[in-house]
Parts: sequence; structure tokens; C-alpha cells
Amino acid sequence: MNKQLSINQLMSLGLEDIEAILYVHLLENGAQTPLELSRELNINRSKIYRYIEKLATKKLIEESVVDRGVRIKASDIRNIELMMQDKEQALKTQRDILPAILDNLQNLPIDLKQHFE
Repeated sequence: MNKQLSINQLMSLGLEDIEAILYVHLLENGAQTPLELSRELNINRSKIYRYIEKLATKKLIEESVVDRGVRIKASDIRNIELMMQDKEQALKTQRDILPAILDNLQNLPIDLKQHFE
């Protein structure tokens, strides 16, 4: 796997650089603890936890509780498609409310419009 290409492609889909690096690392190396991730990727552990939370929200990683803590693993790569479907739905919702927003903005009082010119 061309690691940098994979990271760049994930970033083009909307992942932040550290999210993409973390996800690819987990795909390559399997389940790890946040401490292991912090040490291997040379990223502050508190920052690792923030990005774990972001990736979990996107359903790209899974957490499992083991004897003495939590292990993080990459979810099925098909979840990337689910992430994109969620983004498409959010965009559709925004497009659906756009006419109402434009109508409301069009009907602003004249003096308020002049304030922004």
C-alpha cells in the first residue's frame, strides 16, 4: 500500500491529516492502545484521544475494552462509503433549506441591507 497516497486520498474525502495518518496506521498495524499510537506516531496522547473520538464519530475506528484499558482498531474500510453517504445526506439537507434561507435574507429590512454594503 502506498501510505502517503492513501493518506492524501482520505484527506481529499474530508479527513484531517492526523485522522488520515491515524486510520492508515491502524489499518497497517492492527489494534493498539492510545499510548502505543501516541508513541509510534509521535503525537501527544491528549491529541490522540481527540482524533480517536473524531474517527469513532465517523465510524472509521472501533474501541474495545481489554484487561487493562482500551484498544483501538480500524473499522471495515467500507465504512468510508458510509461516511460519504452521511456527508451527501447533510449536503442534501442544506440544499433543501437553501431557498428558505435566501428568501429570509431577501426580505431583510432595507436599512439592515445597507449596513452590509
